[in-house]
Amino acid sequence: MGYIFDPQVLHQVSAARVGLPAREAISAITQDLARMYPGHIETREDWFFNIAGGATGIMTVLHGSLSEYLIWFGTPVGTEGFSGRYHLDIYDIHSPAKSGSTTRTTPFSARSCCPATSPTCAAAESKASASRRTAGCWSMAAVRCQPAFPWGSAAHC
Repeated sequence: MGYIFDPQVLHQVSAARVGLPAREAISAITQDLARMYPGHIETREDWFFNIAGGATGIMTVLHGSLSEYLIWFGTPVGTEGFSGRYHLDIYDIHSPAKSGSTTRTTPFSARSCCPATSPTCAAAESKASASRRTAGCWSMAAVRCQPAFPWGSAAHC
C-alpha cells in the first residue's frame, strides 16, 4: 500500500529547522509540510488535551485518513505511559528545538530518542513499550496502518 508520508522525509524537514525555539519550529515545520504535501496538511493548529496510554499531553492533527495520520504531540511538564499493542507502525519525529527526550522501554531494553542522538523513534507493529517524555518534549507522530474499513464492510455484505 502506498502512503503519503515518508518518515525519512519528515525527519529531513524537521532537521532543517534545528535551532528554533519549539513553538517556532512546530509552526515552520507545519508550513514546510503544507508546501510539500499540498491539500494533505492542516495548518490551523487546534491544540487539545490528550491522554493516550496514560501519557498526558496536548496534540494537534496535521493529517488524518483511513491508512495514516500525522499529529504534533508534546508536553511542557513531562509524562509517561504505555504504548499498547497495535497493528500499525508509529514513527515519532522529534522537534529539532532544544527540548526534552523520549525513552521507550521494552521488556529487555531501553533506548533514548532525542534530537541529539536519534531524532526518529520507531515503535514496531504489535510491540508493546513504555514511554517517558521529559518536560518540553515535542514530536510529530506519523502513524501507518492497513485500512480496516473496506475489509470490515465487505464482511457484512
